[in-house]
Parts: sequence; structure tokens; C-alpha cells
Amino acid sequence: MPENRFNSTDKVLTEVADITCAELDDTHPVDIVLKVIAENFAHHHDAAERFAASISRYLHGVADGNRHLFSLASCSDSGNYDAAIASMQALREPLSAAVYAYRQAHRTGPQETNAAT
Repeated sequence: MPENRFNSTDKVLTEVADITCAELDDTHPVDIVLKVIAENFAHHHDAAERFAASISRYLHGVADGNRHLFSLASCSDSGNYDAAIASMQALREPLSAAVYAYRQAHRTGPQETNAAT
């Protein structure tokens, strides 16, 4: 995985679960699922940032009189930005569920026991 993608995934994991990729076990199914979802979320987040920067540059060009107000490139960037945001929103619930499963699978401390068994 490219270094910047690894850093982006770490940012997501740190924000939602207070962990990093290095703490995940590549052989534990719950850890693998969490890592894959976080990587996808990070990918779409990075894409949204790139498209937002491109849109911003385009609008600055329009304001400076260097570009026309309407162009296919601006429509494409806007649509791609919307798609990246929609993908991130679609991944929020699976990411939350993966964090919950990770925490359940890696609980430490006293565990509840059933006295009847």
C-alpha cells in the first residue's frame, strides 16, 4: 500500500477507533474487515479532497477571468466529488459496525460470566 494511503487509513482508524493499521492483525477476520473498510473510506476521503481542490482551483480561475464559468471538466469534478462523498456516507455504518466488532473481539479486562453455567 502506498505510504500516503497507509497514512490516510491510519487517520481514519485513529479517528473512529483510536488504533492504527499496525495494531491490526492481518490474520484475524474482524481486523481484516475493519482494515478494508477503513482503507476504502480513506480512499474516498482522499478523492473528495482532490476533487474539492480541483473545483477550488477552477473557481479561482473563473474569478480571475482565466476560465469560463461552465466547462465539462468542472461538471466532471463536481460529479466525482459528489460520488466520493456519497461513498463515504455509505461506508459510515459498515465502518461503525466493524469498529464495534473489533472492540468486541479484542475486549480486555474482566469478562461477564454466567453463574448458572
